[in-house]
Amino acid sequence: PLRAALTARLGLGGGGEVLLPLPGPRTFVRSGDLKIGYDHARGDGWTLDGTLNGYRREGLSVGSVTLSGSGRIGRAGSGSFDKARAGGTVRFAATGIAATDPALAEALGPELAGRAVFFWQEEEPLRLPDFELSGQGYGATGSAALTHPEAGTVLSGRVEANVVDLGRFSALAGRPLGGAGTLSVSGSGGLLSGIFDIEATLTGRELTVDQAEIDRLLEGESRIVLSAARDTTGITIRSFDLSAATLSLNAAGRLATG
Repeated sequence: PLRAALTARLGLGGGGEVLLPLPGPRTFVRSGDLKIGYDHARGDGWTLDGTLNGYRREGLSVGSVTLSGSGRIGRAGSGSFDKARAGGTVRFAATGIAATDPALAEALGPELAGRAVFFWQEEEPLRLPDFELSGQGYGATGSAALTHPEAGTVLSGRVEANVVDLGRFSALAGRPLGGAGTLSVSGSGGLLSGIFDIEATLTGRELTVDQAEIDRLLEGESRIVLSAARDTTGITIRSFDLSAATLSLNAAGRLATG
């Protein structure tokens, strides 16, 4: 586009809720604003600013969400590029998150923020060279790319996540948990096909699962290293290695399906 200017507002004059035309359970918001700006005559930069207040849907409510972004758009044939392209950085922050399920509320926490850098070029994958997500006591960073081969959309990349206190997941797990953990995953997977190829490492520190015998085995640092793939014929475990202070386990195999 040569120029784009969009301003959208949600809300009722009396401050009542607005029902959004979305499928599934009814979704309400109290107010919202979204502004998108781009004018090629003034340069190739774009901007994004938005707020959403009083989001409510069955099982979840969010007090407020802020959204901001900026970047550049390049037209095909402009400068030294022969293909259209776009890139930038988008940030969001959500506060007042409240899940109806107490277990989910404890795991998720009341705040969540994130940032993603993206780049797209015509006939090329959508790339996220850097993204991060953070909540109270947990976070994740990584990079990703989305491609669209004939077999379907494929997501590839790497993610590293950490949790300061695994006790926040106790209610979800149905048993007391303890310790801290870091998960590192790299590889690719089909979003619809279920096919994947991954390398993963899970490192735990002072893990506990409310089982005295297992807790003793997991004292100190423990680590699980997994290399696995799934295709149309089944799952191949190339290697599975579990190590702790007083425990060591190695395995490999294949699980056929169909």
